[in-house]
Amino acid sequence: MDCCRPACGEQGRRAGRVIGGRDGAPVRPPGEMRLRTTRPPVTRLSRKVILGLSVIAVGGIGGALYLALKPAPLKSNAELYNTGNRSTPDGLANLPGDYSQRP
Repeated sequence: MDCCRPACGEQGRRAGRVIGGRDGAPVRPPGEMRLRTTRPPVTRLSRKVILGLSVIAVGGIGGALYLALKPAPLKSNAELYNTGNRSTPDGLANLPGDYSQRP
């Protein structure tokens, strides 16, 4: 039960309202006294933008996987270094042929 007298503000507070103006309208506190601040504006993206960004992301990931997992190119069997006609160093030539022989 709301009372119209200012002295009965306690009943209005219990009901969840602050009675204050001449016509009984709720009084709004100034900006610095408010408990809740104004919320920032919401950025909305359309479905086309989200779809386009996801297609680009999937394409980038797929391209990276293709480059990382593609088979190595075929190599020719030609020798890069010819090791057949090298001379054996003198110290190595004087060593025994296997481990059963003592130096």
